[in-house]
Amino acid sequence: HFSLRPRGLVEYDYLKENRYIETGDNAIALTVAGRNSSQTTATTTLMAQWSAGPSNHEGRPFAINVEAGRRSALSGNLGQTTATFETGDTFTLNGGRLPSAWVSNISILQGGLDYTWKISTDIERGSDKGVAYGVRASISIAL
Repeated sequence: HFSLRPRGLVEYDYLKENRYIETGDNAIALTVAGRNSSQTTATTTLMAQWSAGPSNHEGRPFAINVEAGRRSALSGNLGQTTATFETGDTFTLNGGRLPSAWVSNISILQGGLDYTWKISTDIERGSDKGVAYGVRASISIAL
């Protein structure tokens, strides 16, 4: 069994970090200001799937998925972090923004009536020509 499925996804992420002061035995005397970050991205992909048979109520057959497409940064950024040393010296780190990127995923999965396992790898090539890799393994068990 072979299938092709297009997918479109719009994501909005918002992060609010509170102000804090470093503490502890080996802490640097540093006060970090709070920050807010938000970003909106759109991802369009096409997934090709081959499976050893049809899915039914008793399980999912062995399947291989290959998905590829483009993630585009639409708006927002990761915000700036400002910190102050005990001496009064201040510095700021610019968070920048998540770059647009070509994204892909390859996975294998199979399942029964009460479980599903999946192994997958992600590859992302950003507009800065850097490449990021990720690997995941998961099992879902129905109780």
